[in-house]
Order: sequence, then C-alpha cells, then structure tokens
Amino acid sequence: MASARYRGDSSLHERLQELKKLIPELEEQADELRQSKHLQSALFEISELSHTAQDLGEFFGSLHRIIGGLMYAENLIVAVIEPDSGDIRFVYHADEAEPDVTADDMNEYPQDQLRKGLTYYVIKVGKLMHLDGEGIRRVEQEAGIKSMGELAHDWLAVPLLDGESPFGALLIQSYDSSIRYSREDEILLEFVCQHISSALQRKWASEALQKAHDKLEERVALRTRELSEAVSDLEREVTVRKRSEQIQHTLLKIARLASERMDMRDFYKHVHEAIAGLIDARNIYVALVDDGSGMLRFPYKVDETETDWPDEPLPPAEQDDVGPTVGVLRSGEAYLFRADETGFPAGAKGKPAVAWMGVPLKSDERVFGVLAVQSYSPNTRYSQKDKDLLSFVGQHVASAIQHRHDQLTIERARQELEHRVDERTEELQEANDALRGALDELKSTQGQLIEAEKLASLGQLVAGVAHEINTPLGVVITATTHLHEKIMDAGLGDQYGATFDLILKSLERATKLVSSFKLVGGDPSSGSRRRFNLHDYLDASMVSLAPIIDNAGHSMTIHCSDGIEIDGYPSVIDQILTNLVTNSIVHGFGDGRIGAIRLEAEQQDDDVVMVYRDNGVGVTDDVRQRMFEPFYTTSRSSGSTGLGLHIVFNRVNRVGGQIDITSAPGKGVQFDIRMPLVFPAGKVSGETALEAAGTY
Repeated sequence: MASARYRGDSSLHERLQELKKLIPELEEQADELRQSKHLQSALFEISELSHTAQDLGEFFGSLHRIIGGLMYAENLIVAVIEPDSGDIRFVYHADEAEPDVTADDMNEYPQDQLRKGLTYYVIKVGKLMHLDGEGIRRVEQEAGIKSMGELAHDWLAVPLLDGESPFGALLIQSYDSSIRYSREDEILLEFVCQHISSALQRKWASEALQKAHDKLEERVALRTRELSEAVSDLEREVTVRKRSEQIQHTLLKIARLASERMDMRDFYKHVHEAIAGLIDARNIYVALVDDGSGMLRFPYKVDETETDWPDEPLPPAEQDDVGPTVGVLRSGEAYLFRADETGFPAGAKGKPAVAWMGVPLKSDERVFGVLAVQSYSPNTRYSQKDKDLLSFVGQHVASAIQHRHDQLTIERARQELEHRVDERTEELQEANDALRGALDELKSTQGQLIEAEKLASLGQLVAGVAHEINTPLGVVITATTHLHEKIMDAGLGDQYGATFDLILKSLERATKLVSSFKLVGGDPSSGSRRRFNLHDYLDASMVSLAPIIDNAGHSMTIHCSDGIEIDGYPSVIDQILTNLVTNSIVHGFGDGRIGAIRLEAEQQDDDVVMVYRDNGVGVTDDVRQRMFEPFYTTSRSSGSTGLGLHIVFNRVNRVGGQIDITSAPGKGVQFDIRMPLVFPAGKVSGETALEAAGTY
C-alpha cells in the first residue's frame, strides 16, 4: 500500500517537472499573443483614424502615438508627393533634434533642395531603406543627394504605396546609439505602413468629398453661427439648446434636400415636414412669381379647411385678391398678423385665420416668392420669435428653391444641348452619306469611262486592221471569180468546181467578218441624222425583227412612253436592238427554251432610259465582266464572232451614253441603257461608217 502511494507521488512529481518546463514556452506564446493583439488593435485604430480624425494634424498625431506603442518612434516624419506638381510636401514632422521645426517649416525650403534630400530619394526608389550614420553618408555620395538636419545613428524609412506606385514615405530615426531598429521592426513598420497608406488614401478621399460640399456647408455654418449668436445668452438652458439643435438639423435637412434628386412636389413636401418640426405648420403654402410674365402661382399648398385655392397662375391684375401674400411680395418684409391684435388683412380668401405669418423668398435681394403659414386654432398664436425663425428658415428654403431651379435650368440646357448635338450629328451623318454616295458614283463613272475608252480604242484598232485587209481581200475575190469563170469556160467545172465553191464561200464569210470589224470601230453617225419618234421607230424595228423572233418560237414586247423625240441617228437604235435580240436568241435561248424578251423605254430629264431583259440562261459574274470585250464569246464553236455586244457598247458610248449589265445563272440578263435625247455631233460627217472604213 505504501509502495503504491510512493509510485503515485513520483509520477505526479515528474508531471509537475514537465509542466514547469512548458512554462517559458507558454509565456513566450502569451507574449506573442499579446503583441499580436496589440498590433491588431493598432491596425484597427489606424483604420478608424480615416473616419474619426478631424484633420491631417490630428490624424498624424494619433498615428505617431500608435506607432510609438509598437516601437521606438520619438522621431517620426511623413512626406508625400503632390500628384499635380510632383513636389514633395511634409505633412508631419516630429524630431527631438529640432523640436521647434514643424512640417510647414520644412515646406518653406525650396523644392530643388528638398528633391536632393534623403526623404525624396526613398520615395523615388520606392523601397524600404534601413541605414546607420555611415550608410546615410554612403547613399548621399552614391546618389548625389544631401540629407537635412542632424545625422541619426539609426534611420528607417518605408515608402507609402498606392498599389505599386509610391506616393510618400514614413521614416523614424534614433539619435541614441543604444537604440537600434531590428529586422522585426522593419517587417512590422512595413506592414503598418501598408495600412497607413490605405487609411491615408481613405482620409484624402473623404477630404476631397468634403471639399465638394464646402460651399454649401459654409453657408449652413454661417447661418448656424448667426443663430448661435442670437441665442448665446440662453445656451445654458437645455430646452433652448435642444431647440437650437433642432433648428440646425432642419437647416441641414433643407440644405441636403436642395441636392437630392426628386420632383418639386416631393421637395416641397419634405420642406414642409422639416418646418413642421419647428413651428405649427399644418397650414402652409408657397407662392412664386414668374420673372417674365409676373404671374403668381402656388406650387405647394396644404390647408386643413380645404380652401379653394386657385389652380391656374394669377396675372398681376388679379393678385390684389390674394391679400397679405402680395404685401410681402411688394415690401420684401416678413409679416405677422394676429386676429386679436390687428385683425385679418383685407383681401384674404377663405376662412379667416387666427394667425398668419409670411416671409419673403429672396435671391440676391430679389423677392421671387412667399413662404406662409397660418393657424385656425386659438391655441396657436405665432410670436415675434416664430416670425424671426420662419424668416431665418425662409432664407434657407429660398436658397434651396433657387438651387433646385438652377439644377432644373442646367438640366434643361443640357437636354437642349444634347438635342442640338444629336441634330447636328444627324445632319453631319446625312452629309457624310451624301458625300460617300457621290464618291462611289464618281468612282463608278470613272471606271465606266476608262472601260469605255479601252473598248473604243480596241474597236478602232480592229476597224483599222479590217480597213488594211479590205483591199487585198477584194482583189482576191475578184481574181478568184475571174479564175472560176475561166475554168468553167475551159470545161473543167466538174474537176475544180467544188473547190472553187468552197473558196468563194470562205471568201464570202471573210467579207462578212471584215464588215463586222469595220462596224466595231465605225462612227455612230451611220445614216443621216434626223429627229425621230422613238416609239414609232421601235414599232418599225419590231416589224423587221419579227421573223427571226417568231421563227425561233420566242416573243418580244415593247413598252415605250409616247412623245420621246430623239435628235440623232436611227441606225444606232437599230444596231443596238438588233444585236441585243441576236445575243438573246443565240446565247440566252441557246438551250432550246422558249424565250421572252421585254424592252421598256422612258424619258428621264434630258436622257432616254431603255431597259432590255430576257428570261434566258443568264451568265456568271466572270462572263458578265467580259461581255463587252471584242471577240469574246462563249459560243465560238457555233460560229459566233464575239462582236455583237461590243458593237452595242461602242454605239452607246459614242453617242455619250452608258450601258450596264445585270445577270446571274438561270436569271436571264438585263441591259440598262441611258442615252442623251440629243446625240453629240458625229465624228465622221456626211458619210456612213462603212464609207469611212472603205469598201470591198
């Protein structure tokens, strides 16, 4: 039993020894926990500073105290770079070596000197720097800079960063050789500076927002000071202080209402609620005078007796019926009427009030309206103080109304400007579209002129070649005919007759080809120039074309407006129509289909426009682009020469017209032809194209 007790005491003793060994480790962990809580508390306090500090002086003073609780920071300096100018500016300066020097004193130094200082160098480098006295001198020599003030024994600076960009620096320093900053201090200060940067950015953002409202707040503060001066002798009384606070709250509310987005009806309603918190305002109205017409209108009115207020604006001639309202407008002074003292003023409408107060609404000493309240209860009798209070509130209401009016004016001006910009943009777009269309038309016309000149030149070349071979060909025909007659006279017809027949047929075909070649380059003035009716001439042409159309089983219809008179060469029309019809029969209907041809003609200004279309096989885009080229044909094996459409193109071009093709496989073909009603003077005068090219 004693042995068991001994073993138990021994085990307990060993356990106690183990726990004693853990005490230093637990104490170290407890210290770390306390330091962590201390750091967390410091960071939280830094974050709160951006909201609670009234100004930067208070902000950095509190910041100095917080950092001093984490490490040695008797000497702390903060500097930032101005974003607009790039100048360095000291925002906090606490240095035991220079106790009388403030941040403002440092900013008095020239920027050239400050930019050569160690603080500016840290911001420019954007990295943490930890230097002793010798290190400072070494950096100064290497960077060509010069630090200001007494040389520190230990110097630690951390840049303030906005993302990756440095905008300032915070530095601490020690003049005591026994006080040195450790690596832990570097890490801690760098971590703290991250939070300081964020807090500082929030503080500056808050100040920037505050500056946007400075003008309005200054006016509110001015009115508040005036009110405070008026009741300074009553500040000890709690009820008066509450009254003052209530008035201030009302004024701030009215000031805020001027900047909030709402319609005017809601604006007046909220103003009414604010005034009702100060005085009895169950019955209230606002009267405004229009600057241009002088009309008096009531944009807001609330009356417990449901008085029949005028809905339409009152002209100046009828405004005397409104009673005391006009009196306030004309005098520019606040009025107070009590029925038991002065009686209710003449001209007032509706149920007589026990008390009535009205104050002018002014803008730059100009009265533009009236704010009025009235009471029908004997228990509510307004006092002189109530009048003074309503007058004071009325100033702020007038400012708020004027501000709202200015906002609406600016908004209307902005909408009008946007409307004008939209109209101008639309006009510019239309002009741009017109110019773009004109440019496209100019490019198209230029291409057509180039193509026409190219094809015309090629046609003249073909006609020239035909002229050169015309005479030799005529000689060959004459000689061959003579030789044929001699052979027949010699009785050799059976032996050589077939050969000479083949030779004569080939020469006849060559003669027709040369004739076509000469037509390619011929002048449009084939035949005599005269004035003719297009409708009658097309009917006559139909008679000559009917056999080749009808025999092939096809049909053709012509629709031509009456009264189209052309001064030119009828043969041009005939050649164009004949070649187009031949092209349709040979190529468009070459697959054996029954074809239909339609020709429409009408006058447009000084031109005649003809649209020729068939329901043939159509052509591909590649073929369409080459259809006017001489000798180009898709049916050369059938005996086509490829000159028909080139002749059409040449004839149209020579008389100053133009022709376009529209087609697709299986969709037929359409020719759009435009020619002047008066053909230009022929290039070959007094002779036909064949005569100009020579005879054979």
